[in-house]
Amino acid sequence: MNQSIQPIPAPEDLSQYPLITYQSPSDVSDNANDGPVGVATSCIVFDCKALRYLDARNLALAVKAALNGYSGTLPDGTHVFLAEFVNLVDRWEDGSRISCTAVHVLFQYKDC
Repeated sequence: MNQSIQPIPAPEDLSQYPLITYQSPSDVSDNANDGPVGVATSCIVFDCKALRYLDARNLALAVKAALNGYSGTLPDGTHVFLAEFVNLVDRWEDGSRISCTAVHVLFQYKDC
C-alpha cells in the first residue's frame, strides 16, 4: 500500500490513496499576567483517507498509536512536551466516494 502524508488538500487522483492529510485548526499560546509563558497548544487534525472504510480506519489507528503520548524534539527543533489523542471521527465523502477517519491530536510544545 502506497501512503503519503501531506498538508491539505488531498489530491483528486484516487491512485494516490490511501493517504493522510493534515491541518491545524487552532494554535494557542499560553499567557500569564506578565505575558507569554513559552508554551503553546496546537490541535492537528490528520484525515486518513482511503477507498475502503477499513483501510482509512486502520490508518487512523496507526496514527493514533504513533502519536498518543509522544514527547521529544522534532527534526525542525520544536520541543514537544506532550501529544495527546483527543478523538477519532469517521465520515464518508459522497462526492468523491472516499472513506475518511479523522484523528484529532493536541500538541503542547515550547513556544519560542
